[in-house]
Amino acid sequence: MGSLSNNILVCSQQSKNMS
Repeated sequence: MGSLSNNILVCSQQSKNMS
């Protein structure tokens, strides 16, 4: 579960970076 949470966090950060 920890890995999944981390993956979502990274996805969110990448999305912010793209914006």
